[in-house]
Amino acid sequence: MACELRFGVVKSGSSRLVQQLERILEFLTVLPLESTVDKHYALIRKHLEQAGTPIGPNDLLIAAHSLALDLTLVTANTREFERVPGLKLENWLIDSVIILGG
Repeated sequence: MACELRFGVVKSGSSRLVQQLERILEFLTVLPLESTVDKHYALIRKHLEQAGTPIGPNDLLIAAHSLALDLTLVTANTREFERVPGLKLENWLIDSVIILGG
């Protein structure tokens, strides 16, 4: 989600990183939140809380958005997202694909 990327560069305090991110985002299509994101969010959160393995609220929203659009989530944070059933993950830093069971 663009908001997470923007937060990261703003938090860094680097105007160079802010400019680089904005240039990158010009070439990407940033998808709006779909109406089914809230349903996925609720189901994922219920499952993870019952399992005693919750994830952060922003990661939960990112996972729900990916599931709602049936897209693969590209992240280096696979450890957090591996807890979400049915979520497809790719870590471009290690060049592998993980598809979790639903």
